[in-house]
Amino acid sequence: MKYTAISYLLWALLFTNSIFAQEIEESTNSIYASIVQAKSEYEFALENEASSYYLQQLSYNVAALNQNYGNYDEAFKYHKKRLDHILADTTLNYNIKASAYNNLGSVELVRGNYVESEYYLNSVNLFHPEIVDSQKNFIILNYSSLYLAKDLPHKAKEAIDTVYDEMVEQFKNEELMLTDLRAAKLEIEFVLEPTELKLSELENLIRKMISLIGEETPFAEQNMKRLEELKEQLPD
Repeated sequence: MKYTAISYLLWALLFTNSIFAQEIEESTNSIYASIVQAKSEYEFALENEASSYYLQQLSYNVAALNQNYGNYDEAFKYHKKRLDHILADTTLNYNIKASAYNNLGSVELVRGNYVESEYYLNSVNLFHPEIVDSQKNFIILNYSSLYLAKDLPHKAKEAIDTVYDEMVEQFKNEELMLTDLRAAKLEIEFVLEPTELKLSELENLIRKMISLIGEETPFAEQNMKRLEELKEQLPD
């Protein structure tokens, strides 16, 4: 199965800078302009030799906006820059490093690079004392997506079920993230048991996300294409 990413596109947006993630959700109609601004801020800070901590925050902002918009190659580029800034400063909290590896695993997954995705996800020590539970949840969600991409839907469902209820509560005030989470679970359930009802519910969730992110975006194009692929799995 070729994974083209209905869900798990947005996990990179949180838990490095949750305030910025909220701003993304509130300004999706001008996201392209936000990308230009975020990139300019990063380049200015880089030229002025800002601290590694500040640079990793700014490069994250550029990457997250690009990933939300659907520019996955640019998202990878800036997620990688962020990791380089983090590795250059040994004083940073391990949870920040875990976030960077998880972000890279996420974007490599939607780019179809499953081996590389697994490498980055496996680079995280889930038992490190500095890693927070919320970060673990995002990593487990990405593992779930990876299992689905590798045609292991039962393992994907087992993974997402371990964190789903907690994440629903976490996202109760964040419409975009909550919708994406529900779409993630429903896509797995559809793959396990394809029905027209599940596909219709999934399409409604996807159209809701598209209305929040933008009609004329790579995100919209890729996910409508994914819906067409899923329709082919319906029984005759």
